[in-house]
Amino acid sequence: MSKADDDTEFCRGYVIAVSNQIGMHGTSQGAAEIMRELGIKFSDLKKYDLCEYDRTNLAKLYRYNREAFEPRSTKP
Repeated sequence: MSKADDDTEFCRGYVIAVSNQIGMHGTSQGAAEIMRELGIKFSDLKKYDLCEYDRTNLAKLYRYNREAFEPRSTKP
């Protein structure tokens, strides 16, 4: 498995974990901040082959706080 594959699998697992948090506890600023730390865009989720449960939860988060899917600026 290549480093790129490892990174993709890590991101997929991270996204699924955030989805499960949303499914259990609802959307929150905390979930948005956790997702934002990953640094991916909402459109990037397509490549992770997520189930409908995960896609639905992440769409709820996107509607709650679109900034969750805007990578943080590295500029001070």
